[in-house]
Amino acid sequence: MFPNRKIIPLALFSTVLLVLAVFFIFSQRRPSSLLTVQPVNSLPNQISSLETKSESAGEVTIEVTPLVLNAGESPKLKVTFNTHSVELDFNVEDVVSLTDDKGAIVDSPKWIGSLPGSHHRSGELDFSSNLEPDVKSVMLIFKNIAGVSARTFSWTLSR
Repeated sequence: MFPNRKIIPLALFSTVLLVLAVFFIFSQRRPSSLLTVQPVNSLPNQISSLETKSESAGEVTIEVTPLVLNAGESPKLKVTFNTHSVELDFNVEDVVSLTDDKGAIVDSPKWIGSLPGSHHRSGELDFSSNLEPDVKSVMLIFKNIAGVSARTFSWTLSR
């Protein structure tokens, strides 16, 4: 008399079964990118044992961690700027210099990080020129940030 009475439960059962099958199939598949771990620094000698240095002045804290800082290599440093009262609206490449113990200035800093503005900035400072092979120490100087004429960070390189 009512042929739909048998079809509706059968259609509902088939739909639930199809949804469960699709869920089971896709829950078993894992994208290969989730299974592969990509190293941050692929070369082990790029990890530096030099200490992180920090300075707070003019309501801005600057923290610098050497990533690569070895004689004969191109320096790479992780830098963070933090404040709660002034805008960090400067171009990092324009306010930084790196000098070795012989007075040579390492050219061409490149900032790979957050753009000017905000109260928190971070990134990497990469220098395209290599340090000289006989360098013993380096000095990183940030000029004219938040009314402070110069902030100096220095490291003695290990042999």
